[in-house]
Amino acid sequence: MMLDIFNNKPANNVKFMLEYLEKKFGEQAVNGRPNELINLQRHVKELESKLKEKQGEASEEESARSLGSHEDTDEDESDDYIDDLPEQKPVGSRGPRASVSAEAFGAWN
Repeated sequence: MMLDIFNNKPANNVKFMLEYLEKKFGEQAVNGRPNELINLQRHVKELESKLKEKQGEASEEESARSLGSHEDTDEDESDDYIDDLPEQKPVGSRGPRASVSAEAFGAWN
């Protein structure tokens, strides 16, 4: 198609491409495949309904959590804090250097 556009140099490229596709593929090029479109629309509706169901389940779980007793929230809060942090080694105490660059031992030093 691109070669034909280059060779023919039409005034309206879009119209030329549509006519080219219609000649090559028939009405399918212009109208598409109606059955495939219907199947895709049905699939989209199914996915949307599943999404709505999951959103409904999630909102039910959130409301059930918010209705929990006061004792449950106290236990959760106590787990949020750590009494003692583990000790960390200081960054500067790695020990002596393990290797030295060969440039330091050149004839110019």
